[in-house]
Amino acid sequence: MNYYHKKNFLDSKTCKSLVKDYEELTSEINHRWQGGRKLIANTSLDFQYLRKDSESWNLLAEKIESNEFIEEILSELGINPKKFKYTKFYSTLSNITFLNKLREKSLGQVRNSNPLVLILWSFYSFSVRFFAFVYSKFTMFFGFKLAELFYDASSASNGYSREIHRDSDSRIFVFLIYLNSLKMSKLSSGGELCTHVYIGNDSQDPPPQPSLNDAPIDNSIAPEMGSLIFFENKRDAYHSVSKMEGYEGERFFIYGSLTIINGSYKHFCNSKYKLDTDIRIYL
Repeated sequence: MNYYHKKNFLDSKTCKSLVKDYEELTSEINHRWQGGRKLIANTSLDFQYLRKDSESWNLLAEKIESNEFIEEILSELGINPKKFKYTKFYSTLSNITFLNKLREKSLGQVRNSNPLVLILWSFYSFSVRFFAFVYSKFTMFFGFKLAELFYDASSASNGYSREIHRDSDSRIFVFLIYLNSLKMSKLSSGGELCTHVYIGNDSQDPPPQPSLNDAPIDNSIAPEMGSLIFFENKRDAYHSVSKMEGYEGERFFIYGSLTIINGSYKHFCNSKYKLDTDIRIYL
C-alpha cells in the first residue's frame, strides 16, 4: 500500500493542547468500540461543544476542513479534484439549533425508548439521507460527485486493534493525524499502523478483509506526535492496527476521509464486494 507520511504537520504545543481539551470533554464518555476506541465525529454535538470551548480544536477543524487541505492531498495522490464537488451537507446540519435540540432529546431518550422522540428521530434520519440521495444524484448530471470530509477525534486504550482491511467503497482518501507518541516500555506493545501487500489469488478484485497469509505486513508505522499520514483508498489499500497492550496512557489521533456521500469511489464501482459507509455515525 502506498502512503504519504508527513512529520510535524502539527507542532507539539498544539498537540498537547488538543489532547488536554479532548480529555476534559470526554472524561464522562465511557462508550468504546473496536476493542477500545473512543471517538467524537466532527458532525456530532460533542464535537460542536469541543470547537466552541477549545480554540485549538476550532483552529484545527478550520485547517483540515479547508479546500486547501483537501486539494493538497488530492494533488499529492494524483487524484483529479474536478471530479468532485465539495459539500458540507452533514456538518451544516450539525449547526442548526432546532435539529440539535432534537438530537439531544433523542440521544437522551434512546435508553428510555420514548416512542414520540424515537419516531421523530427516525423521520429526521430518513429525511436527511433521502435529501442527500436526491441532491447527490442531481449533481451527477453535471459530471461530478458530492464529497464531504468526515473525521473524528479519537483515543484508543489497551485492547484496541484493527483487523486487516481497506476502507469502505465511498472513501476517496483516508488520513490520520497523531496527537501523541506512545511511551514504549518492556511491558508495552502494539498501536502501530501496519500496511500490507496483497499476495492472494484474487488480485483483480481482492476481498475487503483478507487474511494475514494473503496480505502480510509490508511496513509498520509507530504513532508520532504531530504526524500526518494519508493514502488513496483502493481495493488493495490494506492496513491494520496492532493490538495495544501494556500502555499506561492512550493513543490520541484523528481519523478522517473525503467521502462520496452517495455512491462508490471509482476503484469499487465494478467490485463484487460491497462495503458501505455507515453514514448514521454522522447524523
